[in-house]
Amino acid sequence: MSPFPPIAASGMQESIQQSGASSVLRSKTGGNVKEVLLPQNVGELAVLPDESYCPICRLGVKGPRFFYGGSPLWFCDDCALYFAPREISPPGSTSKQLAEKPGSLYDELYATSAEYQSLLRQARRSDRRSRMAFCEEMFFRTFPQPLGAGRLLDVGCGPGHFLRFASERGWKVQGVEIACSAVEVARAFGLTVFHGSLEDFLEKNPAPNFDAAVAFEVLEHLEDPLGFLKLLAKAVAGKGVVAISVPNALDPFVFLDPRPEVQPPVHLQFFTRKAIHKALERAGLVPIMVRTNFLPRPTMRKVIRSRIQRAVWKIPLAFLRILGLVEGHQIVGIGKRA
Repeated sequence: MSPFPPIAASGMQESIQQSGASSVLRSKTGGNVKEVLLPQNVGELAVLPDESYCPICRLGVKGPRFFYGGSPLWFCDDCALYFAPREISPPGSTSKQLAEKPGSLYDELYATSAEYQSLLRQARRSDRRSRMAFCEEMFFRTFPQPLGAGRLLDVGCGPGHFLRFASERGWKVQGVEIACSAVEVARAFGLTVFHGSLEDFLEKNPAPNFDAAVAFEVLEHLEDPLGFLKLLAKAVAGKGVVAISVPNALDPFVFLDPRPEVQPPVHLQFFTRKAIHKALERAGLVPIMVRTNFLPRPTMRKVIRSRIQRAVWKIPLAFLRILGLVEGHQIVGIGKRA
């Protein structure tokens, strides 16, 4: 059952007319008719809702605001979240399958990609490990010593990079991961990793009692990120902490990234710092840190292939970042139970 209220049928778009390389979507609500120009690859869409519901605020949002990768995005003025509801994904997309079989489709979408295979190859090498990501650095800066008993749960742990870093720093670690190939790599290093979703894990471990629970680069994939955060908060005991990270919607290159694995229906939510702050609060957590890194280097590398051009961009981007006009590519949020 969907966690969102039903969308009224009277607000649905009614017809599409092909016009050259694009399509014109005609919407009729009451006596008013409006037109929206659609990209060519969504010309087969039968309907678009005039209103959708923000997965953080649960408020009705008029839209769509614009298109990314052929998929319409809504924008919530209350929490500054960009989102793509599953119910309007283009025909032939994996949206329904993603909702019904997230584990198997995560394998299909990621395990076969060259980038993911490279990550797994690197993870298998015990003599070489990728450097810590910004989100991992922020966690260890905030908590240089283990909290209490130092039990940590990493949901969406992948091949176990962060679990290994945390274990070396004294944490007693456990992971949760839905991708079979990543679970195999993590277990080969002797890590304890549950294969399945967070819901599955909590069903089998109803009183997990962790001191910290992290979910790095997970929320953007979820239809109900607020519900997931509430579950993550249940995994920690007492005054335990929750740490999350997501791609930053205010990264100037994020909506220029051409990779299908970062577009809907794979990434459904595009967060801002305001959206993360509100999500933590609505999940019953007290935000203690919400920040971004300095420059959007990873997305810039995907959009601007030339090293020379990237070098030229760095100086003006740094200046704009100091002025607060652009932000880095990743948001890290840490909250504690009230």
